[in-house]
Amino acid sequence: MMKSFSLQFKLNLTITLLLLGLLFTWAITVIKNAREDVLAEVESTTSLVIHLLDAQIAHYMTDFGWLDRSEKGEISIFKLEELMNIRHLKVDFFDPTGHLRESNRTTRVEHDGEDPPAWFVKLLDISSVLNEPKRKNIILNGRLIGELVITPDPSFELREIWEDTS
Repeated sequence: MMKSFSLQFKLNLTITLLLLGLLFTWAITVIKNAREDVLAEVESTTSLVIHLLDAQIAHYMTDFGWLDRSEKGEISIFKLEELMNIRHLKVDFFDPTGHLRESNRTTRVEHDGEDPPAWFVKLLDISSVLNEPKRKNIILNGRLIGELVITPDPSFELREIWEDTS
């Protein structure tokens, strides 16, 4: 025997299902936009840094007055310590033997705000960005002087998106 539901119950059920549908659509939109924001931010910062470093390499090929010594007495080729404020990237310069010579992250960069939960990061699915450092061999006058390794660090952007979302 089929029981007929009251009109009030049917209206409440319809409104509830519509609200759940809207909430689901909003969540998918937020996640899609957040993922695109993180990828775009990391990609644009990476492109900018590569462009600036390419310009610096071109300058070095014409002017050898660049061999400045750092405060520690070491020769600083790219002066990466001056790029400490670039939040989305870790930039390292390794000599031909693989020893780290310079980095923009000599100390751990402190983050503001709380870390997003692991499920949120997994939902954004940006793992492809996290593990793909860009590598660039640096050759001056036909001689390999080292390798630049630019590693994406979207953690700052993820924190901002988590704060906005929550």
